[in-house]
Amino acid sequence: DFNGAVNHDETWGLFANDTITLGAFTVIPGLRYDHFALTDDSQVSPSLGATWLYSDTTLFRAMAARGFKRPYIMDGAGNPDLKPKDYLYQIGAETTACPLARFKFSLFEHRLQDRWYNDSNWITHNGSDAKRYGYELEAATEPWRNLSARTSFTWVYSEYDQGRDNDDQYT
Repeated sequence: DFNGAVNHDETWGLFANDTITLGAFTVIPGLRYDHFALTDDSQVSPSLGATWLYSDTTLFRAMAARGFKRPYIMDGAGNPDLKPKDYLYQIGAETTACPLARFKFSLFEHRLQDRWYNDSNWITHNGSDAKRYGYELEAATEPWRNLSARTSFTWVYSEYDQGRDNDDQYT
């Protein structure tokens, strides 16, 4: 025990999901239960995904989920009240309509409520909200003689309520 901090890490979770196909539509509901000893917290996180097979070569997809970021053992020390929540939304499409290639496109938004910050004693606390959004592009060739090419691009813009400057990143 160091200043009342939890000195062990115990994390466990249970999850269930299913895939339900109804013709060209597929629905993927999910539910996850997590327990975190560092924050003495439990959380239920639902998710829901769906796809629509528009044609033999084109698929549309959407997903929404809620989650919880598990603190690192040193981050949780001394603070059992960390309760950040993540919300993720994504839509996209994939196609092989162009001969010998596959293309993927996704738009996403990731909302973080009560994101963490460290005080001068390196104790982690709940803080302000943040939002990240952006897109991903991917292209790949069909294999030819065990050789293929792939490229991708991701752009992310981060907005913070306080404490950090907004920024964009790309890969």
